[in-house]
Amino acid sequence: MTIVYIWGGAGMAFVALEMVVPGNNLYWLGIGCLAAAVSAALHSGATGQIVSLLLVTSVSVVLSQRYLRHLFQKGYAGDISADSPDAVVGQQATVVEGIDNVADRGAVQIGERIWEARSLGGDLIPPESVVIIRRVTGARLFVEVP
Repeated sequence: MTIVYIWGGAGMAFVALEMVVPGNNLYWLGIGCLAAAVSAALHSGATGQIVSLLLVTSVSVVLSQRYLRHLFQKGYAGDISADSPDAVVGQQATVVEGIDNVADRGAVQIGERIWEARSLGGDLIPPESVVIIRRVTGARLFVEVP
């Protein structure tokens, strides 16, 4: 019965460490250790406990990565973040400061965020114009009038 407590304690320790050092790695190992504790409680041998540990940990990691990848994909649930440079390409924006590449000035607004902007074709674009974002370089957007 001691091995059950060892596996259970290790599992709880890994889960607790995950709270202190987040990264989604120790949590899955903790779940695997708890599975090994259940296996030990069912009087499985050392091989069965190790197989339980490895199998449950591996399956947990694979399934969680698939779920998390889907959850954090760009545009999840139709919400495009105005804070993500790659997410704004192809979106419409409103010019809040006239865009003039020669004078090196211009800004657009997407949602609540104001971005520095330049005209892709070098055209002067007046304030209140609606533009399409075509490229992002650093924190500067390159736009054109549709």
